[in-house]
Amino acid sequence: MFQQYASAYDALYQDKDYEGECDFVQAAADRYLDHRPATILDLGCGTGGHAIPFAQRGFRVTGLDQSAAMIERAERKRATLNGHADYARFEVGDARRTDLGHRFDLVTCMFAVLSYQTTDADVLALFQNARRHLDTGGLFVCDYWHGPGVLTQRPLTRTKTAATPTETISRTSTPTLDEANHIVSLDIVTRHSRPGQRGDESREQHCVRYFFPSEISRLLTAAGLRPLHFCAFPQLDQTLTDHDWNAAVIARAN
Repeated sequence: MFQQYASAYDALYQDKDYEGECDFVQAAADRYLDHRPATILDLGCGTGGHAIPFAQRGFRVTGLDQSAAMIERAERKRATLNGHADYARFEVGDARRTDLGHRFDLVTCMFAVLSYQTTDADVLALFQNARRHLDTGGLFVCDYWHGPGVLTQRPLTRTKTAATPTETISRTSTPTLDEANHIVSLDIVTRHSRPGQRGDESREQHCVRYFFPSEISRLLTAAGLRPLHFCAFPQLDQTLTDHDWNAAVIARAN
């Protein structure tokens, strides 16, 4: 998963407000930590969309992702960090299992990485790994697909197009909703078109889980993390409603 999709990832999400989402994490840390975090572990970091801004802000960030193709792109971005390149490091690894051998003030899991954990066992393993890497009292922040919002709005087939200096990329995502298992299966077709050349196409299947707060609380608690706050993402003070697709949870390491 994401090996082929990685080549289109940054272009398709060039309009994503990574800076605003980093503001959200910092606001959560300001509210729930008694000190400014110095170190951050970003589980499922992708191409570094959050890790790079954190590094630019002076945090020491480690990004972990199981896709070597994503990490390769993150490393290219790190190389452009004038004066801050040593503030970020990236590793290929599994957010559920990879033990980096040291602890952090803050662990993040952003852009619905949690929702790619489709079984309770996978979710618990990710939460336990987050706890393993946190000092006692440290903070865990993640966003996820919110069940009531998904069921109210219902997944639809969507096409997104992005242009780069060399090509046009289009992605069509066709969903299948499995309400019994809280899963949305996404058939994703990505097309690359280049002037004067024959285009190419790739297909990937993504299974994404949506959650209800009670499930999140139960599994966080089992992992040694105490839920502190749920909200609509990325608005720290906005109460979740049935119309919010994206949610966030903030938890503290016991």
